[in-house]
Amino acid sequence: MSRGLIMNKIFYKKFIKERLFTPMKIFLFSLQTLCTDFKETELEVESLNNEIYGDLRKLASTELYSKIKINFYDKCPRVKDDCTYTSCEVPTIKYGDKEGVIDLLSVIESFSPGIKHSNLVWNDIYKTTEDQNILKIISGLHFSVTTHIAAFHTKIFGFYVSNPRKFINRYNEVYKNNFLNLYKVVRTAVGHLKNIPADINDETRALSNKIRIKALPVIETSVTDVLDKCIACIACLNCEKCILWGTIQTRGLKSVVKVLNNKTLYRNDVIYLINLFRRLSESVKQSRRMKNVLFPNIYLPIVYYKQFTILILAIFLMVYMNIRRKLRKIKVE
Repeated sequence: MSRGLIMNKIFYKKFIKERLFTPMKIFLFSLQTLCTDFKETELEVESLNNEIYGDLRKLASTELYSKIKINFYDKCPRVKDDCTYTSCEVPTIKYGDKEGVIDLLSVIESFSPGIKHSNLVWNDIYKTTEDQNILKIISGLHFSVTTHIAAFHTKIFGFYVSNPRKFINRYNEVYKNNFLNLYKVVRTAVGHLKNIPADINDETRALSNKIRIKALPVIETSVTDVLDKCIACIACLNCEKCILWGTIQTRGLKSVVKVLNNKTLYRNDVIYLINLFRRLSESVKQSRRMKNVLFPNIYLPIVYYKQFTILILAIFLMVYMNIRRKLRKIKVE
């Protein structure tokens, strides 16, 4: 074998080893590391959430956080369709001496069958910025909203039935990771509550002190301008309940920015922050529960019972009419 041929074989072996196999090994290692880190992050968040879930749920149920008055941004540039479903409505009550109070415990963040064009609103929200870090925050919140829509999907006899199939169909690892990171940021903000009004209850301070934080993430105050634009986009939803929870949680994100920049918080800032944290905390629980459902399609006849009932009645009517037609034909003969 010639020296040139031998050198060529050595070259190609080296080329294949260094240029092909080595990058492939690096890629596989990076992919494995990414997946491992993601799993650890998810388990970490679930563990952290379990530590405060009960206290946070109890805190959000107190009068301070559950009975609120809120002014909505109502200058949507588009014409909105009316939602005729009661699930879109936000009833108000008289609480003490106050009129127009919203009881958040009776207005669950849930699926509204009458909502239209929510995808267009989300598209507008994502167009409010090109900053990738802010987009990840929005994506994380989007994942949480989707989780609630699937977890509290159909109300039957006063109880909500989940739609795991809808959750699984929309599930995405990247979105979930954005959500987990958002949860940790909001949790850190709650654990860093310092400059809060004196009339905030002691339970809030107790919850804040219970949360151990390592370091504060850096979020520029200019983010609030983007969040204001998001709130303006939310106003274009044709569902009052959706506008309510979208506004509360986005204002909660504004509170997060204020906390992480050591700004003084007002009473409503804390209210929005705790309600945002409560929703994210619930999403951690519900996302794990629905992801672990073995047979998600079993839920479909229940969550779509109205549609299934109509379909069954239609089939029954067709069969009945067909039988009558045959009986008449037999009598004639």
